[in-house]
Amino acid sequence: MDYVTTSLDDLRRQLSKSRRSAWVRAVVGPMGEETARLLVLEARVGPKPEGWIEQAWIYEQCTFVSGRVTSRRLAHWLDGETHTLSMGPVRTTLAFPDNAQYTCVHVPSLARYSSVQLPWPSFVHTPGLVGVGHVNDPQGYLVGAETTPSFPAFSGAFNAFFHDEYVSSGVGNPQLNRVNIHVVDVRARIRRVRVRPASIDLWLGGTALRGTMVELNGAEYRTVLKVDKPRVSIPLPDGLPTDAWIWLKSGAEWLDFRPLNQWGGTVSPDVEMELPRDPAAELSNLATRGEGPFLEYKEKLPDTKEEKRNVFKTVVAFANGAGGTIVFGIEDETKLVKGRPASPSKLATSTNSTCSYFTCSPVAERSTPSPSTATSPNTTCAATGPRFMRDPMNSKL
Repeated sequence: MDYVTTSLDDLRRQLSKSRRSAWVRAVVGPMGEETARLLVLEARVGPKPEGWIEQAWIYEQCTFVSGRVTSRRLAHWLDGETHTLSMGPVRTTLAFPDNAQYTCVHVPSLARYSSVQLPWPSFVHTPGLVGVGHVNDPQGYLVGAETTPSFPAFSGAFNAFFHDEYVSSGVGNPQLNRVNIHVVDVRARIRRVRVRPASIDLWLGGTALRGTMVELNGAEYRTVLKVDKPRVSIPLPDGLPTDAWIWLKSGAEWLDFRPLNQWGGTVSPDVEMELPRDPAAELSNLATRGEGPFLEYKEKLPDTKEEKRNVFKTVVAFANGAGGTIVFGIEDETKLVKGRPASPSKLATSTNSTCSYFTCSPVAERSTPSPSTATSPNTTCAATGPRFMRDPMNSKL
């Protein structure tokens, strides 16, 4: 992500010049009054989102609604005056401070760390609202009439309506009193990456792709190529360099990028690795990285029912999230690599021990287990994890 300081005037001018559609989702408070209080509004300016439909979910505590407006209409809402919005059964008001400055976030396509994962790069604007005070999340069960879905909590309904994810357990409460405007950048994007032992193949797209540059920047090797067609091949004279990044750029401005080193703990779903596996090196990297949202250490393989239950809790959490890896043979508190006994009668030692790890992919991804084993001078490492099978993106632009 990249942070840029901008203003409402700049955003309003940009939207006023555009002839694009703005796809709006909003949730408001109870409908008993003439205008309901706005809780959250998110607008996406650009191509129609996949699976988009105009709909309204009406509950006693709140109402979710979606609709389409022009980008010029959206710009009109940002002029510093108080406006009444009408979408379906909802009437609400919003007002922004006149020409306020705020921080805009520039995110790449398929950004895993963004609340909204888009197939295009985008600029996420979060201008502050005027006259908003503290508001609590709607309480109680949200039970919909007829075909409107029901949820045990507001957070589950929000996650389903805004992100099309019907998972209620473990979902945190959303931040209220906010407006997010995602302006999609269709100039250029990375559609697919395939890493081979001797080359990196890129599939690119966009309305202003020709004349852009592709940069490979790694610890041992760097190169820059001019883009003349939607498919580019970058040669790798000595294999994939460590800490490698792919940048798609125009002049000194980046348009899209892909880290190839599990930056942030994950690899983008459109990156395919066709490299010879080195489980010993993979395990060494995992052992020195330290625990985080995508990595957990366990001192030994589970024996008791309680230990097995704890391991499966971690697996389920990874599967319901963005995936993750469990390493067995590392002490959780001290991070000491202890290994696990090669046999029940032989304790693990620093010169003859066994460690293993298991990588869990998100439930939405299809995977085929591909176990392998490798031996290092001091440690026998049994590395087991799925090799992801992904479909290329279908969009031609």
